[in-house]
Amino acid sequence: MKEGEYIRILERNKAELEFFQSGKYVYRFLPLERLLETLHNKQLTFVSPTKWNDPFDNFLFRQNGISNDSFLNRLYVMCFTHNPHSQAYWKTYSPNEHCVRLRLRKDVLIQVIQSIPEKVWLGKMKYEYETKLVEKLKGTKGLNASLKKQDPDEVFLKTFHLKRMPFKYEEESRISILTTKANPKGLRKISFDPKQLISQMYLDPRMGDHEVKAWKEYFKQFKIPVQRSLLFKNKKITIQ
Repeated sequence: MKEGEYIRILERNKAELEFFQSGKYVYRFLPLERLLETLHNKQLTFVSPTKWNDPFDNFLFRQNGISNDSFLNRLYVMCFTHNPHSQAYWKTYSPNEHCVRLRLRKDVLIQVIQSIPEKVWLGKMKYEYETKLVEKLKGTKGLNASLKKQDPDEVFLKTFHLKRMPFKYEEESRISILTTKANPKGLRKISFDPKQLISQMYLDPRMGDHEVKAWKEYFKQFKIPVQRSLLFKNKKITIQ
C-alpha cells in the first residue's frame, strides 16, 4: 500500500494483500498505563479524532456547521506504525520513561477488524510540507460538503490520510471505524485475544534493570514475550 492510499476492509482484495506482503508486523507504542488497561480488559481502543492534539490531524472535525448526522461524530480511529525502532516514538509516548512497544500480527489484526459489523477503512498516511498541505486543503473541491454526509466519501478519505512532513518518522497507517451511533466518551472498543495479536512487547530502553525485571515477572501472566529495547545499550566498538 502506497502513502495516501486507503481501502475498505471487506476481504483480501489486491490492496489488502499488498498490506500483508509488506511484512508480517505493525507496531503500537503505548504508555504502560494504557497497556495495562488494554491487556486486562482485552480490548483495543479506537478514539475519536476530536481528542487528538495535532490541530492538523483533527482540523476536519472542528469545522462549523457540522450536523449531528455527519459521519464525523461516529468515526473512531486507531493509529499504528510500520517503523519498529524510533527514538522519537519513545520520547513522545514516554516522557517519564514508561512506555511499551507492541509488535502486532497483521493477519490477526485484520481478522479482529473483520469480526465487527461496522464499516472499516485501512489507510496509509501521505506526508506533505505544511504550505503544500494547506494549499491542498484550500483547493479540495467539495470537501466542506463531504463532511456533512452520513458516510465518509473519497474526498474526505484522501484528505484524512494527509499529514505534515515533520511527522514522517511515524510511518503511520490508520484503521477507521464508522459506528451507527456516537459514543459520548469518544471511544469504540473491540474485544481481542492479546496472546494472538501481540507477538512481542518491548519495554522502554531507558527503564532501569530492577524495573525491567519486575515488569517481566508481572507480564508472565499474559504469556507474551517481553524484553527491553536495546536502542540505548552500550556497545563495545573496536576501532583501528
